[in-house]
Amino acid sequence: MIRTQLTVALILLGWTGASVHGQIDTITVTHPINVALDGTATASGATWAGWDPNFIIDGDIGSINHASEPVEQFGYTIELPSVVAFDQINVVGRNSDCCVNRLTNYRVAILDDAAGMPGAVLWSADVRTDGSNSGPGGVDELLADRDPAGTFAGRWVSVSKIPNPAEVDYYLQIAEVELLSGTATETIPINYAAGASVTPSGPTWDNWDGVRIVDGNTSTVNHAAEPVTEFGYLIEMPQEVDIDHINIVNRVDGCCPERLTNYRVSILDADGVTPIWSTDVRTDGTNSGVAGVDVINEAMGAGSFSGRFISIDKIPDASQSDYYLQIAEVEVFGHAVPEPAGWWLIMSGLVCGLRRRR
Repeated sequence: MIRTQLTVALILLGWTGASVHGQIDTITVTHPINVALDGTATASGATWAGWDPNFIIDGDIGSINHASEPVEQFGYTIELPSVVAFDQINVVGRNSDCCVNRLTNYRVAILDDAAGMPGAVLWSADVRTDGSNSGPGGVDELLADRDPAGTFAGRWVSVSKIPNPAEVDYYLQIAEVELLSGTATETIPINYAAGASVTPSGPTWDNWDGVRIVDGNTSTVNHAAEPVTEFGYLIEMPQEVDIDHINIVNRVDGCCPERLTNYRVSILDADGVTPIWSTDVRTDGTNSGVAGVDVINEAMGAGSFSGRFISIDKIPDASQSDYYLQIAEVEVFGHAVPEPAGWWLIMSGLVCGLRRRR
């Protein structure tokens, strides 16, 4: 009987209709712990534009690092607060089409702690000595069995180009080094834009897929194939959402944040055409800056802030011609609106079940 009461309660709580503004659905996830985020990275030489070596352990695959000029040998050393037993080491390549060959023929080593300094090698693995690379955004995943006799634990980790006079470039180009140890469980908001379909209003640069703006990766972007005065995207989510807020994330790599300005966000009716809510954003020509986020909420417009379809469009202006509308990511948070038919079936089934139990 207790189970039946709980089921009824859950159904009644779930059937809230389309007006629960302020409610954000969440999910509990378990993920590996990246202890590199607690570390400090140093480079073996000067980096491009004086970039901080910690870019390779900042948790952002949109930031990268490499040498300031073509070199034969270059590397990084990561210091952790204490000795850690690793489950896996990931080395992530630059997430763009530029120069993926700069992460090849390299060595990863775990070093002993010698009175607060890097000591003897405890474990090492030579990676891609055949001159290959992991490709744009590729990941080289290293486990303890790459050096069975070694100790897959330590306080210091080095990643360095193996010297070769025939190989001179802006080595060693890395987006991220992840040092995984253990797992953590946390509750996070559900992004209902993830997995949505996206239709650009015209050709995109290099024929990029529209879903790049909802792929969960802020280091991918999208924009028109050529300078235009208007351009946009139609996002179709898997289900209707009573929206709490929408995040629109600008490009993170430093290029051209001004391409996300003077635009309109609209929630569309079930036909995917008729606006039922809209707001104009940054009509003064400003932008959110590199990796900036425009947070869109109900109070910014008028109408119903609930729907399945969202359009984001550059407001046409003959004086503004560029590679619009450049977006890194669109995130939608709120409460999923149950399908009425489905809930009536569940309620009907529950009633029938209760009748059978009498």
